[in-house]
Amino acid sequence: MKTYQKDAHFVDFKELSVFSAGKNSSIGLEFMLDVSFTYVIIKEELEALHDELQDSYRAVVDSRARDGIKNVAANVDFTQYFEDRVNVEGILRQSVYERLLPVHVRVMDFNLGHVKINEQVREKQLETRMQYERNEEAYNKKLAQAERDATDLQVAAISLQATRTRSLAESEANYIRQAAAAEADQIEKLAAVNGFASLYESLNITEQKHKASFDYLRTIMRHDSIQLSSSFVDRDNVVRTSSTD
Repeated sequence: MKTYQKDAHFVDFKELSVFSAGKNSSIGLEFMLDVSFTYVIIKEELEALHDELQDSYRAVVDSRARDGIKNVAANVDFTQYFEDRVNVEGILRQSVYERLLPVHVRVMDFNLGHVKINEQVREKQLETRMQYERNEEAYNKKLAQAERDATDLQVAAISLQATRTRSLAESEANYIRQAAAAEADQIEKLAAVNGFASLYESLNITEQKHKASFDYLRTIMRHDSIQLSSSFVDRDNVVRTSSTD
């Protein structure tokens, strides 16, 4: 009578070669995984296992488990093995679990161990990461420069607007002052004309030559350096000259 192991079977894969999925340089990247798991024979399917596989079931489990890991690994980004390790371990375990059910065994514990890459791949990954960081730094510098340029342009626009506003205000102020001065001068001249007309009328000055003489006297009297006085002269006190034939 054939007997089979009742308790858990232990499988340990060291440096199992797999390929990753991913973006850019990580597409098709080859690396190694350390994976271990335990499984038990499903008691209710022992007879089927015996009829189909007998002693070869261990080899079949080994082969199908490797295939399950490799197949699903090709759909996982390489960076996830480091950044999302728990989720990746769950994906690998589910793949192995489903692959082994037809062999009449059930996966129990599953553990994702070391993730290893060879030196060449490591250098390539490092260079890729450094290039990414350089590109990111260059982009950030360009973005910062663009923001500075935009700020400078905004400041220049505000300064130009302020200059235009100030020039417009000064122009309007000058216009108002000139208009006011012209209006005041016009009022002053009109007042002078009206005042002279009233003065001429009160003095009974009607002839133009007398008006001109009066204006001449007013002009002379405005100068401080000129002393002007007037007096009345009697006709009898004037010496007259006569011409001789």
